[in-house]
Amino acid sequence: PGLWEITLNARPGKRAKDLEATLYEELERVAAEGVTGEELERAKNRLELSFLGGMETAAGKAEQIGFYETLTGKPNHAFTRLAELLRVQSKDVARVVRAFDRPNRNVVTVLPKAKRPAKATRARATKRRAAKRGARA
Repeated sequence: PGLWEITLNARPGKRAKDLEATLYEELERVAAEGVTGEELERAKNRLELSFLGGMETAAGKAEQIGFYETLTGKPNHAFTRLAELLRVQSKDVARVVRAFDRPNRNVVTVLPKAKRPAKATRARATKRRAAKRGARA
């Protein structure tokens, strides 16, 4: 199988348990009906944009080449994988959700909102960053 991850961010005033319940409702809908053409197109566009954005720098290209060389033995497999992903249809999404979304196979982690550091702590961190920049100059 593999690992798939869904990240949700609650809007102010929303509770984590309500967000989780909505997630499971949506997964049930997708398993039964698939996704709409608009949802699928939006996801494909984001995926392609992310892939192409990652290939803009030498480091991004090196990361992709290294990843796919390690995984498949084919350094240019990223382009094959992108083409495969862009061929996905709504029924494919529904099939995968049905196959992997099982009640006892999910792990839900709720992270509390990070607290802002006290003003004095922020000031010290700013001074440390400024000192590091000065040392590099």
